[in-house]
Amino acid sequence: MYGKLSLISHLPMWIATCHLIKLLLETQFKLLKIKLIPMKEFTGILMILIVFICGTTKSVVHPDVQHKTQKADTTIILNDTLSLYYGSYNRTMKLWYNLSIINKKKRLKVGKGTGYNGTGSELFAALSPNAKYVVVDAIIKGYVHQTDQDSSLHENYACAIIDINKATIIKQMQQDCDGVWNKKNQWVSSSGKVVFSQNKEKQKNRGQ
Repeated sequence: MYGKLSLISHLPMWIATCHLIKLLLETQFKLLKIKLIPMKEFTGILMILIVFICGTTKSVVHPDVQHKTQKADTTIILNDTLSLYYGSYNRTMKLWYNLSIINKKKRLKVGKGTGYNGTGSELFAALSPNAKYVVVDAIIKGYVHQTDQDSSLHENYACAIIDINKATIIKQMQQDCDGVWNKKNQWVSSSGKVVFSQNKEKQKNRGQ
């Protein structure tokens, strides 16, 4: 009896309660010899407790298992009139999704109808000096299942240059995301290479 009680003390509360009630039943209620409660009624009370505690508690599922996607949004303020708005958050991947640009209170969906919609963000953003372009991180995460039991997480870290006024992706990069904007509104990599130039973009648009 005492050995069983010692084992029960190391169990979670609801499991320990179940075991304790069942243990009392197995010992034929030796403590009830004082006959304060009739045996039949006491047995009925114990059975109700077993069904209520043991039966209902086992059906509880942790909320993280049921809801991997959190209904949340966040805003990154770039300047007095411009902001980035992410409409949802994936708790499992720890990434923000559904990017829009808020320009003078008008919201424009970024990358509508393109592959950019499948990418997430860790909330990196770099606005050009003329406030016409912004660089954001564009991360892809997903589990690859080798078998029914085994899976591995694959991650692809990239970034994108967005035209603020058009809310379109004008360049996607993977090697030069660690750059900075210079005074000429050029995105320059850490090695000093000009990756994006506003003048070249204008020339390209004229050619189209």
